[in-house]
Amino acid sequence: MDWVHKHAPTQFADCAPTFNRDAVLKHLNSSRSHAFLLDGPTGCGKTTVARLMAQQIGCDMPIERNMADDNTIGDVRALLDDMAQPSLLAAEQVYILDEPQRITKSVQQLLLKALEDAPSCVTIILCTTEPHLLIEPLHARCHRIQFRPLDEIESKRLVARVARAEHVWFSDDADSDSSDDLVTLLRIDTGRA
Repeated sequence: MDWVHKHAPTQFADCAPTFNRDAVLKHLNSSRSHAFLLDGPTGCGKTTVARLMAQQIGCDMPIERNMADDNTIGDVRALLDDMAQPSLLAAEQVYILDEPQRITKSVQQLLLKALEDAPSCVTIILCTTEPHLLIEPLHARCHRIQFRPLDEIESKRLVARVARAEHVWFSDDADSDSSDDLVTLLRIDTGRA
């Protein structure tokens, strides 16, 4: 298993602060919408957060589609048909659609129909790096969550956490075997021992 998946956050508290966690949790725990738009730069945690949102909603197995690959009218119609069929295994169904801006405007109109007509047990989460390429009605139907990139300190903390978990240590001194080398090398000040 690659480190990206192995060390992905398993709860909201583990996520890097690239979005407003409190607002997301408050919205999920109140009378939430059934369509979300998560937007931000590549690698900021949109899909990971979408998976955590699915768990919070009560769906352990969200259905994920990369709209850059599944971008035809037929693909979206099949998705609509799938959403219309209630699941026998789960009370809640979550569809995570990555990069929906890659589909044409006419296919986005069809996706809009999915957002408008989906049963109440279906939640649709759109994850995009380019929200400005989505048609305006998609924006209007979704609760928007904006992400920002990790800053340098957050990135270093993340690398240090993964390296420690994997027992990997970096050193700028080849003769040193100190377990604090990674922290020293990355100049991380976490306030922890």
